[in-house]
Amino acid sequence: MTHKTSLLMTTVALPLLAGCLANATVPININDTSSPFYSVRAVWHPRENVNEALGKGSDGVEFQYTKTAGHSDQSLATGEVMSVGGNSVAGPQQISHRADVSYAHLAYSGTAHMEKYPAELDIFMGLGEVNYSLRSDVTTAPFVLQSSQTDYALTMGMGLRWRLLDNTSAEGRAVLLTQNPFSYFFETYNKGKQTDMFQGELALVYKPIKSVALRGGYAWMSLVPEKTADSPLDFRLRGPLVGLEVLF
Repeated sequence: MTHKTSLLMTTVALPLLAGCLANATVPININDTSSPFYSVRAVWHPRENVNEALGKGSDGVEFQYTKTAGHSDQSLATGEVMSVGGNSVAGPQQISHRADVSYAHLAYSGTAHMEKYPAELDIFMGLGEVNYSLRSDVTTAPFVLQSSQTDYALTMGMGLRWRLLDNTSAEGRAVLLTQNPFSYFFETYNKGKQTDMFQGELALVYKPIKSVALRGGYAWMSLVPEKTADSPLDFRLRGPLVGLEVLF
């Protein structure tokens, strides 16, 4: 191979390589350990029943709304691209993200009041909605990227309350939302093929009156929205929880 041929091939290859590097889309990972969670839940259980294994129970419907927000900073190196809301920015840049996330569901709900233990077991299944809005500020330039998305999916979960005193309990709750309930078995869960969310709560529950409960503790959320043409998103938020529950 002559020197001129080698130089020509190098001249052609370098722009192609640079183009490949420029198209290296970077995922957006927001990992915040100080995200505040606010939750409101209304439960209406008009029917009572008796289960031989679990004891007395009741069932009806429940509505839950949870809101949280997370912050995260991200560096873009040379050749990396971030795409949000149909707009893109290439590195080197410094990006500051803020994500506001809300979740709500309307579901069938059942509660078993265990006779042998000072405990109550909740289960629920219904329709859930998850919404996020993302704002990404380019701190090294006057440029802002914004995106939002609302998805609907099947939601299900359970909770366990253990009574500590007459009006005080310890509670754990888990909520799973997914657009494909079988995705876990095919290893597509949390891969952006569909919107998937998991939320957990650990809280102390205090009932000043019979129909109202105040909740405080710790919550966490993992949300992977369905992948669009933008950069893949992965929200992992956790922090203090404040909640209110109304019983009818």
